[in-house]
Amino acid sequence: MKAKTWCRLCLAVDAVLIVQAGVVATMYEMQMFGGIQPIAILISAVIFVFVTSAILLLKINFNDAQKVSQELIKANRVKSDPEVFVHFLRSGEQFDISPFSNEITLGNPEAPLRILVVANLHCNPCRMAFSNIQQLLSIYPSQISFTIRFTRGRDNTIGELSASTYLIRYWQQHIQGTGDEQRRTQTLIADWYEEMDPDWFRENYKLQESTDSDLSNIEEQHYAWIAEQEISATPTFIINGFKMPGNYRSDDLIALVPGVADLLKTRRMAENKNGSKELA
Repeated sequence: MKAKTWCRLCLAVDAVLIVQAGVVATMYEMQMFGGIQPIAILISAVIFVFVTSAILLLKINFNDAQKVSQELIKANRVKSDPEVFVHFLRSGEQFDISPFSNEITLGNPEAPLRILVVANLHCNPCRMAFSNIQQLLSIYPSQISFTIRFTRGRDNTIGELSASTYLIRYWQQHIQGTGDEQRRTQTLIADWYEEMDPDWFRENYKLQESTDSDLSNIEEQHYAWIAEQEISATPTFIINGFKMPGNYRSDDLIALVPGVADLLKTRRMAENKNGSKELA
């Protein structure tokens, strides 16, 4: 048998009754009950109506709050269901996520859950989303991967370059292909979002002078693809080729990844076996 606990409504009603008892006691001390007096009847009636109305109002609000709370619990339970997420995902907008020859990729490239993120280096929601990306990578290193493509941003932010162009060129010059590429890539992007200071970034991440025309190819691929796909909002999460449903946020993925990854892996195997088009 569960132990009874005091609810807020019970405490509120008790408080009102205590106040009522205090008022009546005060009236008694003032000898207002010495006889039947109109003023005493009027005050008692007003107090009774007030107390009754207050109790009814509290009860209605309490019941409504309970119903809202229960509905929210149900909605969150449904929202956290991998089957529901995948249904909404595959019913949404689809994108061509054909990989470039040089991608900024974090996590396991062969992971069942592959997410392409379009980010802006001057976007505070993108900064928060990247923090979530780092958390997801630390929790699910084998089940998830992130490919990051940046919007152009503003020219003349770091010298004559936009912050995106500068960061991508630094990545290609100093990080791409190194033994600790993933760790250094995370640090590079995290440092920019932590400071968002072009002078600080330029001082701590010095770009080498180069005439190699290939250095401009990666960022131009980013910018051209984003324009072609008509993506304007950042951050945009594209999961296995489909835009993440609008009623989900990047931090919702923390609870969803295991179930969604297993579900997509199973479906991909079944679709491949049947010769149908697999989820990208």
